[in-house]
Amino acid sequence: MRPSRFAAKSLLVLGVAGAAAAAAPGCNLVTHAGDYRTQECATNADCIGVHGANWICRRSDKTCQGLITDDCATVLGSDNLRDDDTALFGALFAVHGANAATGKGESYALQMAFNDFAPVNGLPPVNGSNKRRQVSVLVCDDAAANDVALRSVTHMTADLGIQGIIGPSWSGPTINFLTKQSVPAGALVIAAGTTSPDLTNLKKDGLFFRTCESTALEAPPIARLSADIEAELVKQPALAGNVKVAVASKGDSFGKGTTQVLLQSLTVGGKPATDPANSGKFLQLDYGNPADPTANPLKYTETATKIVALAPQIIILIGTGEAPSNIMAVVEQQWPAGVKKPYWLYGHNQLSSAIVQQLKNSDATGDLRKRIMGVTFGSLTPAYLQFRSNFSASQPADVSPDSIFANTAYDAFYTLVYAATAAGGNPLTGANIAAGIGSLVPPGTPINVGPGDLQQALTLLGNGQRVDLVGTSGPLDFNLQTGDVAQENQVWCIPGDSNNQPLFPSFSGYGFDLQFNPTGSLASVTSKCGVTFTP
Repeated sequence: MRPSRFAAKSLLVLGVAGAAAAAAPGCNLVTHAGDYRTQECATNADCIGVHGANWICRRSDKTCQGLITDDCATVLGSDNLRDDDTALFGALFAVHGANAATGKGESYALQMAFNDFAPVNGLPPVNGSNKRRQVSVLVCDDAAANDVALRSVTHMTADLGIQGIIGPSWSGPTINFLTKQSVPAGALVIAAGTTSPDLTNLKKDGLFFRTCESTALEAPPIARLSADIEAELVKQPALAGNVKVAVASKGDSFGKGTTQVLLQSLTVGGKPATDPANSGKFLQLDYGNPADPTANPLKYTETATKIVALAPQIIILIGTGEAPSNIMAVVEQQWPAGVKKPYWLYGHNQLSSAIVQQLKNSDATGDLRKRIMGVTFGSLTPAYLQFRSNFSASQPADVSPDSIFANTAYDAFYTLVYAATAAGGNPLTGANIAAGIGSLVPPGTPINVGPGDLQQALTLLGNGQRVDLVGTSGPLDFNLQTGDVAQENQVWCIPGDSNNQPLFPSFSGYGFDLQFNPTGSLASVTSKCGVTFTP
């Protein structure tokens, strides 16, 4: 039986072509009269016949190019590449490195989204044809590092001519490759987790969108959560007027940008945190940039030492996978005896199995678990609830469906394919796909991301109509100038099982709407996770 047009060949990076290997002698084709240039190929099949699977004939110069490299190891829909009209897209996740736990959830979500499209008949045919187009996806590693991400994106765009990429979740590396490679190459990027406020005003030529909100919208709820906790603590006479707060942040675009926005609304003792009146009660620290330590050296030990010296009741940690192990764990270990340990507040980044595993290894009593909270973009929409159910039913159990960026990676693939559908028979250039995103925002027929509305969406978009796309994380009402979306925020905490072992972080029931108004009550974190605010 012929494999489904959208069927995946494997789960994690199967690859679409070998990398950087010297091309074997080609076919020496003459494409038309008067053209005596030696060319390797006329079709993808020419290259596959010589080199094997996962090779394509690059259209720009008719040379064979391999998809697989050390960084790009997986191809979804590999068999589809025999068809020259197949739309080849790219995906970029942290396959290796400190943030690989997050990347695994994104990879699973991409696999699930790709499989959702298996029953449908592909993208609209190119102009002049009546054959619908299949889809393949090359999955590459970014390792949350500037050099790896740039290398992967250069391979996708320069070597292979890919014009649509989803998935990058790390703001610093993304800004680096947007500026140096993807935007100059005319490729569209739809990011699942790049939350730095710096991306809003970055020059992107309309070739960048993100299915997660900027932390400019997450930071105010974090500040509000800190104030809520302080209001509970000052009910203790000894702490009235004496609550101290520290902010430690990663020294990259995400950390610096988020902290800048956070400080616009963070208060201590009812005054702005940076007010001179809070001298001795507020501390702001930059612990360096693990993705570029040459530019901003790591200061983990120094940062932890200064936090311990202040002994704050509330510590806001703005970082990624390195933050809990290199800052929180060290502070907890060095904390002075007899002093009540602090509450830790995070953003969205710690919704991964990494922090759960750390607690299993170092928090036998559950004391630390009950002092950790955070804020993340998210909404309990029908699309999200269906995503959770489908993810649990179809993907390996080693990743929770609530893993950060899993659902937004799922949204990103749907956004890319729907935008490509809206582009009709036009060439799938980055600009044409980006223009298709304009057909996914209001006004239009409401469409939930997921298999339930998939066929209806493809029909409407294929007929030139608009839809109003609702993602698993809330409305995907993209700002067509900046590429941003606005989303609700939820307060998360870490529940424990009957043996006091940490479970995956969960929404507490307390959150903030699009205007930052609270929904629910802080008491929800007590009932959900056992967090208390008493001595």
